[in-house]
Amino acid sequence: NLSTQPNTRTDIQWFVDDQLIGGAARAIYAVEEPGRHTIKLIKRSIEKCADTAEGEFYGKLDFKAYIPNSFSPNDDGTNDAWRIKGSGIQSYHFKIYNRWGGLVYGSKNNAKPAWKGISQFTGEAVPVGNYLYRVTIVDKAGYRHYRKGVIQVIR
Repeated sequence: NLSTQPNTRTDIQWFVDDQLIGGAARAIYAVEEPGRHTIKLIKRSIEKCADTAEGEFYGKLDFKAYIPNSFSPNDDGTNDAWRIKGSGIQSYHFKIYNRWGGLVYGSKNNAKPAWKGISQFTGEAVPVGNYLYRVTIVDKAGYRHYRKGVIQVIR
């Protein structure tokens, strides 16, 4: 949120990275690219006298990941696949292990995979129970985030 003192006798322009983003006393700018950005405010009086203020800010993308702790792959149309949701996510991949540490499923490098409770090796539905996961999430800025936890399969 950007703001300056309003004045009815003043023309106001906000610029971020030399692009005009607003012409009012208040402007809102959503960061689309992480990194250093320049900001400039130009106020012109009715007599056309200009005053300029400039600065820099560092923008970060919003990143949030929601990883469910259970799902029910029973083909009822509700929670039939385990997948990660959130904002600022570019891609992710994961591995699912049984309680003895044996690999049950490993996602490929597609953008946003889902596990439907099927063993990658037998092609059969896994039994009800707890499974461990390890996830690597790549955010839209290219940073990797690592998560691990337990999923409960309910049928």
